[in-house]
Amino acid sequence: MRRFRFRARAGGLVFGSLLLFLVGTNVQSGWVFVLSALLLGVTAAGTILPFGGTRGLTVSRRAPGESFVGEQVRVDLTVTNTTRKPKLSISIHDPYVAQSNIFLPSLGAGASVTISTRRTAARRGAIDGGPVVVSSGAPFGVAEVRRTIPAAGRTVVFPRIVSMPGLPLRGDPSTGADDELPSGRGPGHEFHGIREYQRGDSLRHVHWPTTARHGSLVVREFERDRPARLTVVVDTAGDTPAVGDAETTLDRCCSVAASAALEAVRLGHGVSVVAARDARPVIVDGADPHRALTVLAELRAPGGMTLSRVLGQAPAAPTALVVFPTWRSNAATVLVPAVEELVAAGSRVVPVAIEVGASRAEPALSDQDVDELIAVLAAAGAEPVRIRPGRPVEQELAASFSLAGAAR
Repeated sequence: MRRFRFRARAGGLVFGSLLLFLVGTNVQSGWVFVLSALLLGVTAAGTILPFGGTRGLTVSRRAPGESFVGEQVRVDLTVTNTTRKPKLSISIHDPYVAQSNIFLPSLGAGASVTISTRRTAARRGAIDGGPVVVSSGAPFGVAEVRRTIPAAGRTVVFPRIVSMPGLPLRGDPSTGADDELPSGRGPGHEFHGIREYQRGDSLRHVHWPTTARHGSLVVREFERDRPARLTVVVDTAGDTPAVGDAETTLDRCCSVAASAALEAVRLGHGVSVVAARDARPVIVDGADPHRALTVLAELRAPGGMTLSRVLGQAPAAPTALVVFPTWRSNAATVLVPAVEELVAAGSRVVPVAIEVGASRAEPALSDQDVDELIAVLAAAGAEPVRIRPGRPVEQELAASFSLAGAAR
């Protein structure tokens, strides 16, 4: 697609040409008419010539497939002139990852040049290659012709990762992260009782005092250890509008979820990610770090389901991290019953409430309602964390986890 516009210089040249023409008419001076015609000719040439300034240009883009929010991303643009005429004063605007403007003074016939740029990935998400805008006003800057040129590329920007020491997790990593959630008696560390020896029992578990009294082998029995697993649930019911490069509420939720997932994997725990998308729950069970980060990077609102409905379909796990904004759909009367079911099933539930700031697109809870929600969640046996607007996520998490650790 091609667009054309006059620059301010065009008006100045036309006005100067008319002024000189009037002066020449009054003084009857030939050289003044020549200057007037010269300015008018420059205006006409500057209007026509830019149409060829962008014709025959191609642009290809090369960028990494993955990055994290806050990282510098190298994006290379290769501009090729496929015509037999040189191009002058080429401006290139590329919004990929971040807005970038490039200027080429000239590009010879059949020549190609690669320009490397460094751009900061400010927002999470999957960025698909979009068009590059190439413009030229050569040779006189009277008018400008803009042409959009398609350029391929795809970069997935993962959520911002914050430090998360003290993340409350339940389960024994030594049992394996991919086992199902077991119950009952079996190999473990917590003593359950004693029973008569059965074939296959280890002699190390023989309870010798009881064996001596009964005259037959008696062994100790242990509660089976629960496998190490963390289920991360993210509420995608809504989001706040993006203002520049600032994070939205859903971005903050995904940052907490991604940070917790990576910390759990580092400690040897398996991870499942659950969120609503297209009015149905998406459950990525046993996700490796790369898969978990990709899912969280691609989440969009609205997901079409309330958080309470999503929690009802989340897989059971020793620990459940529930990250949600303080929308009215997450009021205490709606959210707490679903959390109580997880607690009753034996999960350690850590709800992380991301408070919504003054700029909000959906109805949000008042400060009093949030206070009530946190109190009721704690009374239900959960370990709620509150992240207030404008405060660093990592500081709020560290303070809450340290307090929870001290209480235990």
